[in-house]
Formats: sequence, C-alpha cells, structure tokens
Amino acid sequence: MLQWGRIVTEQPCFVVRHRRAAAFARLSKFYHKSEMKPPPVGTAINRGKTGKIGELERFENADMESGDSGDSPDVHVPAISAQRLTETILEAAASTDRFRSLNDQVFVTLSVVIGIRNIFHFPALCSKHGGVAFFIPYAFAIGTVGAPLVYLESVFGQYTSLPPLQLFDRLGRAFSGIGLATTMMAVMQAMLLGSSIAVSPVYGAKCLGSLHSAVAIWLSCSFGTRLNSNCYDISVNCGENELQSNSRCYQIFNHDGSINDQYTWEEVVQIITNSSEALRQLPTQIYANEILRPAPYSNDLIMSGATFVNALVAGVAMLGMRTYMKIAKFLVVFPVVIIVFLTGLILRMIGFQRALLSLGDALAPHFGSLLTLRAWTDAIIHVMTSLCVASGMMIVISSMKRFNNNAIRDTVFVIFSDILCTILACLLISPIIGYTASQMYTTSSSESFMYKMSYLAGEWNQLPYTLLPSLFARSGAGLGMLAVLYIAIIVMSLGPQVIALEMIILTVYRAFPDLLHMDERISRKFICAAYLAATFGYAYVAISTKDSELFWETYCVVIPLPFLALLEIIAMIHLYRMPRFIVNMKTMLGKPPSNVWRCDML
Repeated sequence: MLQWGRIVTEQPCFVVRHRRAAAFARLSKFYHKSEMKPPPVGTAINRGKTGKIGELERFENADMESGDSGDSPDVHVPAISAQRLTETILEAAASTDRFRSLNDQVFVTLSVVIGIRNIFHFPALCSKHGGVAFFIPYAFAIGTVGAPLVYLESVFGQYTSLPPLQLFDRLGRAFSGIGLATTMMAVMQAMLLGSSIAVSPVYGAKCLGSLHSAVAIWLSCSFGTRLNSNCYDISVNCGENELQSNSRCYQIFNHDGSINDQYTWEEVVQIITNSSEALRQLPTQIYANEILRPAPYSNDLIMSGATFVNALVAGVAMLGMRTYMKIAKFLVVFPVVIIVFLTGLILRMIGFQRALLSLGDALAPHFGSLLTLRAWTDAIIHVMTSLCVASGMMIVISSMKRFNNNAIRDTVFVIFSDILCTILACLLISPIIGYTASQMYTTSSSESFMYKMSYLAGEWNQLPYTLLPSLFARSGAGLGMLAVLYIAIIVMSLGPQVIALEMIILTVYRAFPDLLHMDERISRKFICAAYLAATFGYAYVAISTKDSELFWETYCVVIPLPFLALLEIIAMIHLYRMPRFIVNMKTMLGKPPSNVWRCDML
C-alpha cells in the first residue's frame, strides 16, 4: 500500500526498496503528464482550508498495481490509480474539519473531559466508598485503564482520521462490530446525559418563579395539600434537646433525661418516630421524588426540559464543528467559574472552620470499603466515562488533529486535567455533602455516619437538585444564583453530546458517500433532526417508566463498557501490529524509524 514517502508492508527490505522506487516512478510520471511538480516527502499540499497530504492515514489507499497483497488488514479495498489516489487524499482532507490552532484543540478536549460526572459523580463515590481511601482504586483505574486507552485512541484517531465504525472495519472485518458498539455506546451515553439533566430547565424556571417566597417553597415540608411526616424542615431551627416533627420543635426530654410531663406517651412515641434520623428526608428530596415525578412517573415539564436540551445539542451540531470550536472555550470556562464561585459562596455561608470539619467528615478514610468489588468497578467505570474512552469520542476528537501531533503530550494533558478536576470537585462538593449530613443526622455515631452520607448522596445526578437548593433557597438572591448554576449544568453537558452527534454525522457520511454531493447544511440538518427524534423517543420512555433510566445505564453502559474497552485494545494492538505501526508513523513524518523496529536496508 502506497502513502507519500512510506510503504505499509512486512516484505523483506529489498522488496520494500524496489516497490518504493516503482511507486514513486509511477507518481512522477503522473505529475509529469499533468505538468505538476511532485511534492517531497512530508510536504503538505493545501487544498481549500484543510487539505494536508502527509497528515492523514487513509486505509482506502492501496497499491494493488504492484501485486502487493501482504497481510495488511485493508487488502479488501479495490485498486485505484495514482491520479485517483491523489484526488482521494485531497478530497478527504478537505472534507475533514481540522483544529486551526492548539487553543481550539485544548478547549474542545476539555469540553468533553470536564463534565458534570467529574464535578458531582466522584464526590458521591467518595461518600459511598470510604472517603479519601477511594483515591486508591481511582489511581489504579487511571493508570491501568484510563491512560492506555486515551493514548491508543488518540494515536489511532489522528493516524486514520476515521470515525470508529470505519476505523475498526478497516482494521479487520471481524472487528467491525467493535466500531458499531462504540458508536452505540456514545449515543447511549449522550442520551443518558441529556435525560439526567432534563430537570435543569425546570428547576431553573422554578427558581426564577419563586424568588419572592424562596423559603416557603423550597425549605418547607408543606407541599400544598400533601404533608410528609418524615420531612426534615431546614427552615426550622430546633434547640439542642429538641426534636423536630412536622416542621415544629418539641422538647420531649428534660435536661436530666426524664420525659417531659407535657406530652402523653402516645405523643412521645409519635414525635420520636417522625423525627427518626433513619426516616429523614430533605424537602427537595421529597419534592423531586413525590411532587415532580408522581405516579405513573410521567411529567410534561421534565419532558419539555429534555426536549429543550436535545434541541440545543442538535442546533449546535447543525452549525458544524467550526462553530463548536469557537464556542468551546465558553462551554468550559463559564460552568467551571460559576460552580467554583457558588461553591465558595456556600463555604463562606457555613463558615470556613465548619467547612473544614465537614470536609474531614465527608472524606474520612474507611479502608474497609475497598474490600468490596463494587468500589473498584465503580472507579473503573467512572474513569472510562469521564475520559470518554471506549465510546469513540476521543477517537473523533483526535481525528481532527494534525498527523504529527504529539499523542503522548495529549494523553498527559487529558489525564492531568481529569485528576485536577476530580480533586477540585472533592474540595468543593464534599464539604456540602458532609455539612448537610451533619445537620440532618446530629446524633449519629461515627460508624454509621458514612452510611448515612451515602444515602444522602443517593443518585449522583440528583445532587444539584437535592442538596444545593436546601442551602441556596434561604433568600431570593440565592435562588437567582442557583438558576445560573442550572444554566451552567446545561452548558457543561453540551460537549459530550455534540461530539457524539458529530460522530454519527461522520459515520453517515462515510457509509453514504453520495451525501457529500449535497449541500452540507441540508444533510447535517437532516441527520440532526433524525437524532432529535430518536432522543425524544428515548426521553419519553425513560421519563414515563419507573427505573428505565437505571436499566439502560446498567445494561447498556456500565456492564458492556469494560468488555468493549478490552476488545478495543486487542483489536488495536494485536491485529494491526504495534511494530509496523511505529515504523509507519515515523516514516510518514520523514523521520528514521526507531532502532528497535528499524530495518537496516530502509
């Protein structure tokens, strides 16, 4: 197979040298007839805005005229002439969006890596799996799963400039199912993310609509005609020896420990039962579970929020990756600044000393939790989903990079960004979880406090809608800032969803080349409209059916993701053969191969 300045083969060195000379002779003859000057090895020919020979690896290019079949995985591609070879490379390069600068590359990558999963999911996992001790399985997952997969996907993405479906099909027909699975995995993750934040527009509108009566609506246990006796009313402050029941304080016990004679035995039992720490729930928790999502678990407001988020994703994708590169900086900087500012404001509200104590309670190490398999599997799944590996998103991002881009540098940057975001999330969100738990469970022992914090954290994607309103809803200004936070959550979730949709668009273009003859704006709108219809159907099923979202996340993401990553590594390393890959990379750049893999006669 011929590529500018390189031969993909495993034949003896003298055969390689002979075929290289013959190939360049044919190309020189073609350029002589067309009065064109052949480019030197490694020189880029610009066509349009992005055509660059020497930066793209196209598995479609084959030198079948010399009869070289070899054992390359792409031998099934039909033979093409030298003229067609040049046109194919130039057309493919011109039709592929490229990062114009390192700034675009950095912020597009960060828009996928820094997301709500890092901000809210990891602190919730620490609350469930031993506090700061959970960093041990997290570091293990980063070193053994995250970093290798990020490097492999970055290298193969920029090396081939192909979406996952076509990439694995070119590696071998037996592995074409991996490309299909990664594409479906990215789509499923995008749909799950869109449905999980569907309540953000609803909560944002509710915050703006209740600025005049923040405490009465958010912190009170009175929900119209409904009254939940297990509700813990944060707006009511009881004394040290008092119990709270039905939003009132009762001094059941005297200072000497005896029962207060003002209450009958039946009243004492009822008050103690209703104020039990095991039954306590925040007003925001009750509102989310019983008011916002009542039986039969359908709500038009949540469906409207999901449609709004998915329509926003489709609208950004319709504008193309060039537009997305321009707004990627805003998608990264705005949410991070808002979350850091509001979290710092909360820490100031509860006091710096109390915040440190709450942080210590939330991250107190419990190494016994690491003995369970769930802690290690949760760490691996979190790393894979936060880094967007084994779902094809990192391959799509890398396909827009230059061929001679430093993949090792990019891998270090992605891993470092993920670790830094994780540490900041623990320092910002964990004190909030610990403080709220200490307010609700004042008499808990240190042994059971960890389990009660785990219950309070609950589902990680519900933390912004249960804990934060209970702290911000003490004033109208606080609710206004909380509405801005929900806007930031929507903005932060756009990155992975847009990249997943871009993967679908590239895959459709590759599967149906005739679409390239159409106006790109029309074809993009058609594909995005089909995606919007699919997400609407999924959101309707997920919102209308109890526990359907948990089912899809468990059986379509959590369970198959590790197996998909394993198959991906096997396909990349074993089938394509790493020694030949290293030789191809360096000869493509016009550099001598490494001494480990070097052939003396080349």
